[in-house]
Amino acid sequence: MKDIMLTTIDYIPGVEFEVIGIVVAAKILWFRSKNASSKALIKLKEEASLLGADAVVGIRPDTTSTGSQCYIGTAVRFKK
Repeated sequence: MKDIMLTTIDYIPGVEFEVIGIVVAAKILWFRSKNASSKALIKLKEEASLLGADAVVGIRPDTTSTGSQCYIGTAVRFKK
């Protein structure tokens, strides 16, 4: 799998990019295990990779209306 940059900020200093789409890592059981955050970040990378992204920006935890928690971010592709 391609190395995907992950960041909680909405931009990458000095890098222009185009937005590809939203990626979500949502599995209730992940958030009940010790390494839940690591699994969620791996899932975000996998989803972004499928879209051909170079990075995921603006990663945030989110709670759904059912009370389950997920991570959500924006997949982006760097402009060359």
